[in-house]
Amino acid sequence: MPRKDFRRKKMKAGESKSFSKGSSKVLKMFNDNPDTSYTVKEVLEYFEINNPAKAKKIKDELKKLAKQGHLIKSREVFKLKTDSDLFSGQISYSKGGRAFFIPDDPKMDDFVIPSGKTGQALHRDYVLVKIVPSNNGRTLGEVVKVTKRYQEYYVGELQLQTSYAFLVPDSNQPVDFYIPGIDFSEVTEGMRAVVKMTKWKDTKSPYGEIVELLGKSGEHEVEMNAILYEAGFSPKFEPEIEAEAAAISEEITAEEIAKRKDMRAITTFTIDPLDAKDFDDALSIQRLDNGNWEIGIHIADVSHYLKPDTKLDIEAFDRSTSVYLVDRTCPMLPEKLSNGLCSLRPQEEKLCFSAIFELDNDAKIVKETFEKTVIFSDRRFTYEEAQERIESREGDFSDEIIVLDKLAKLLRKRKFKDGAIAFETVELRFQLDENMRPTGVIPKMRKDAHMLIEDFMLLANRRVAEYLTDKDQPKPTLYRIHDEPNIDKLEDLRKVAGRFGHKLKFSNPKEISSELNKLTAAIKGQPEQSILENMAIRCMSKAIYSTENIGHYGLHFEFYTHFTSPIRRYSDVFVHRILENKIKQQKIYNIKDLSSKCLHISNQEKKASEAERMSIKFKQLEYLEQFKGQTFEGIVAGLTDWGFYVQIEENRCEGFVSLESLKDDMYFYEEENLRMKGRNYGEEFRFGDRVAVKVGDVDWDRRRIDLEFIDDISPLCFTS
Repeated sequence: MPRKDFRRKKMKAGESKSFSKGSSKVLKMFNDNPDTSYTVKEVLEYFEINNPAKAKKIKDELKKLAKQGHLIKSREVFKLKTDSDLFSGQISYSKGGRAFFIPDDPKMDDFVIPSGKTGQALHRDYVLVKIVPSNNGRTLGEVVKVTKRYQEYYVGELQLQTSYAFLVPDSNQPVDFYIPGIDFSEVTEGMRAVVKMTKWKDTKSPYGEIVELLGKSGEHEVEMNAILYEAGFSPKFEPEIEAEAAAISEEITAEEIAKRKDMRAITTFTIDPLDAKDFDDALSIQRLDNGNWEIGIHIADVSHYLKPDTKLDIEAFDRSTSVYLVDRTCPMLPEKLSNGLCSLRPQEEKLCFSAIFELDNDAKIVKETFEKTVIFSDRRFTYEEAQERIESREGDFSDEIIVLDKLAKLLRKRKFKDGAIAFETVELRFQLDENMRPTGVIPKMRKDAHMLIEDFMLLANRRVAEYLTDKDQPKPTLYRIHDEPNIDKLEDLRKVAGRFGHKLKFSNPKEISSELNKLTAAIKGQPEQSILENMAIRCMSKAIYSTENIGHYGLHFEFYTHFTSPIRRYSDVFVHRILENKIKQQKIYNIKDLSSKCLHISNQEKKASEAERMSIKFKQLEYLEQFKGQTFEGIVAGLTDWGFYVQIEENRCEGFVSLESLKDDMYFYEEENLRMKGRNYGEEFRFGDRVAVKVGDVDWDRRRIDLEFIDDISPLCFTS
């Protein structure tokens, strides 16, 4: 699989590698690549240096050039200093009001933006920052420009004054919002509300206007809507958007059917979760005369109804994704489309964009086509119903499902043999009572029926990406890419896994995949499974959308995209349009326009994921609150400078033990050793330690449960 090469320009053949006058060569390297930042390791690799003495000269040269002002140094990353030394990234505020800059460049470390240098940047805004002088050698920055607001909506509590109000935001915003001209007949002190910023000139606080009054803090409906607004997603569509959707005709005309491949007579069904309302995909299956299988992967033809540049399309792109909270879906498309026109409901004719494969009995592709179709779904299966047919080999359509399961397992086996990583993370589902309060936490189990659907969707996504990639005459397309894992985090994983008796070695990318797969198999069903799986996932880069293909590391696919979920992902709508235009030999996007759209969709996906996590966290807090004063066993799942997180084994909920609550000693965090250690007596808390904790108060401001450490419990199977 092609990977990124950090070496922008190699040494020319025969060029001297003597560094007696190293500054000219090192500085020339940076001058040749003025926009590129390098770690020390990358500079050494650039010059192909393995000799320790020569390596020391280069390191000294880098420090000298930085001291002379030729280079900018951020921790161990160096970059050429120019007249326009501006770094792009995001600003992040702590609860205490300290500001940090998180650079876009993944090789650069975060650094502090001092008080008074933050300008009008709010929490998580996208900014341009310049380096400012520091007396102690630390890297400090100053915000030069806010390039984009991270949020459109701000959620918080209202504080009423004589003729105006302030909104005190929930998140780590450095300012309150001034709300003039408020209608006091509708609001009460402490009411939760949503505001949009209207202006911010020379005043201390930005001006805002109320978008919606949410209600009393802590109520289920209030908190779920607050989470959506805070992430930038409105729980409802504007009337004109709903009206445009309502005006779309539901009729499938004979003229439209004539343009498509008619697959209505072929056995077709959907397999989805029990509570699903929108059905993106269906599978069809028929035996061919030559003994092979024709498998149709039918995807809702959203692009047939969603026309470019309409208000409906603009709204869908702005959202870019549906958001899934613990009790609801905030859809990308209005219900008329998401649950109606585009949903592949049983016993209804539907328009699809299909990937149709002829597979032999070894699940090898003999033939493939991509075309617009019309289908008729014979049956809607839940995952549980499909699994029952796989296990019992009885019931309607059991023969077809058993064949699909066999082919899917062959595809899966081949995928893992090629180097894909077999992560099996455990998701949680809450049992909710009539008041939406959690009464239980249940792990979601993935069985063959789930993986059957996943494997055929992966097949369609991979083959569509390959079809759209023209190696001779590249044209813009959208890829789902996934870069290599973080080496430092892998080393942390290796250390912690070793304490549970799992030995890992990571010497090359291929070995990383095989070692992680061995670990996944070894920890399945073990107490340490959740901890190590979460650590392994944090080692991985985040998958994003891009026009520049570097492959998908986790799946080990050279080409990969998203084609199979256009009801809930706008990326798939783009891919449908690109695919249709390639089939018709038309051009639709230029590379610059599509690249900016990829960035927006990736950012929206990140916000949606955060909202989903916040809704789970909120329900975990509600659930644990009822056990205040009770003691549980748990595993140390995270360490920080101010305490450590414990995952309770019984329900997988997480709480926090603050250093302030540990009275027996003064503890400090040793990041390099992944442990919390007492200064006086040397007692330790380490990743994976089993501990007994008592449930304390809910800290709603920080969205965490405070735990009290009770006692150490015998380690699980530690080797050191």
